Amino acid sequence: MIATAQPDFERARRAFRQRMIDGDFAGAREIARAMGLPYKLPSDAWLEAWGHGIRTMLFIPARQRYYSHCWRIERGLPSYLPDHMRKPAERMYPRKVEAVAIAAKGRAGVEACGMIVGAMNTKVNEMWADGDTEPVIVTPQIQRARMIERRGLMLPIPADIPIEWRP
Repeated sequence: MIATAQPDFERARRAFRQRMIDGDFAGAREIARAMGLPYKLPSDAWLEAWGHGIRTMLFIPARQRYYSHCWRIERGLPSYLPDHMRKPAERMYPRKVEAVAIAAKGRAGVEACGMIVGAMNTKVNEMWADGDTEPVIVTPQIQRARMIERRGLMLPIPADIPIEWRP
């Protein structure tokens, strides 16, 4: 009896490992359930987070380990990937960062440039608070804020600025 149970356990263990490598956590859950684990597995979201944590520790191909590392980091969960593998993982799967770079230069002086940048920052913060993050929408509003601030400082408006962006 023990001799026949051992190959089934080994086959299930190999299938479980392959499902974990493939990222099929629901399939891994079904194998665990079929093996008769004595405890109930939690929700699918928990299982996915747990599965990605396990994948960072398993000796599987680096690409899958790197993906699971980045998946956990993006969601604010700890990663168990060794330190020497973290930089390659973050190069392979870079994080998406949304940002707006604003700068001003000119002959008007540092104070005037600081005020112009402040007006543009305020406009960006207002737009992002309203949920507008598309460059097609934000850029004209930033330029308009720039022109309004330049007019308030009594600075000339450059001729290359489109008419629709002028205050």
